[in-house]
Amino acid sequence: MVNVNIGYVKQVLCASPDFLEKHSLPAHPDELKHLPCICLGENVTDSRWRFSKKKQQLTVQVSGTYLLNHSDMRKDAIVQGFGIGPLPDYLAQQGIEKGTLIPLLQDWKMQGNYQGGICLQFVQSKYMPNKNRAFIDFMKQMSLMI
Repeated sequence: MVNVNIGYVKQVLCASPDFLEKHSLPAHPDELKHLPCICLGENVTDSRWRFSKKKQQLTVQVSGTYLLNHSDMRKDAIVQGFGIGPLPDYLAQQGIEKGTLIPLLQDWKMQGNYQGGICLQFVQSKYMPNKNRAFIDFMKQMSLMI
């Protein structure tokens, strides 16, 4: 197998401008305890959000009415002001640029299972179909642009 690193996904904690008009802007992860948050709901630890900043590690127990394990649905709920929630950076980016999402606690790194390196794996073969080779070359080129 050949393994090619083509990118990295990180979690971005976001809220909508409407939400922030009604609630205070959190300056520290501990303040999330008092705000409605949107969790994944896949297991009991999904409401324990982990953060790091330099050598400081912090776990915050959050709560909220909504549990959404689909990223697009979670994004829609955040945009509509239902709470604060984590999104993959590639999904949050357009909303941040448009102003429909506001990134929070940017000096803290949110830890989680759904972030890390993106790898393209394939079987090395001198008989690889041209369409597969073209796709691999395209993905390698795209990773250089990121």
